[in-house]
Amino acid sequence: MPKSGTTWLKALTFSVVNRNIYSPKQSPLLATPPHELVRFFEIDLYSKNQLPDLKQLPSPRIFSSHSHYGTLPQSIRDSDLKEDIISNLKKIAEFLGIPFTDEEEKEGVIEEISRLCSLDSLRNLEVNKNSVRPSGLPNSSFFRKGEVGDWVNHLSPSMAENYLKIVEEKLSGSGLTFRTSQ
Repeated sequence: MPKSGTTWLKALTFSVVNRNIYSPKQSPLLATPPHELVRFFEIDLYSKNQLPDLKQLPSPRIFSSHSHYGTLPQSIRDSDLKEDIISNLKKIAEFLGIPFTDEEEKEGVIEEISRLCSLDSLRNLEVNKNSVRPSGLPNSSFFRKGEVGDWVNHLSPSMAENYLKIVEEKLSGSGLTFRTSQ
């Protein structure tokens, strides 16, 4: 399955939201996988309890969702996060209503978050190399190379061809594209 950066975006969002609580050297990301720190709204909350008490969850409350791509704001759909991490981290913070201050920028907070949440850093954390999700899926499966188009290296040529045909058919007329290389 093509990877879309969900785990990476969870790590970035958690770090931005909690930057005044945890320094990158004290971040819970160092010992806890991103999927446990930013829960799936549908899977982790509502599938287990039809009326979860969200007030019982620690603040700030951030969730991920399997929302349809078309429901996302245009600004998100038009951004490729990896190509310009620093300005995109600023956009994430602004979107969340907690923009970086001039002082934080001067102190290098954005760059620290970028380093903490780099794919290499996250992939090499013990918790992400050796622990397993409650579903039985190893956390390591959420971290590959972090390269656009790397999915073709995990499918046979015929599987890739079939997949691309399906994607082309499904995206036809939507204005969306699927990049297969950098």
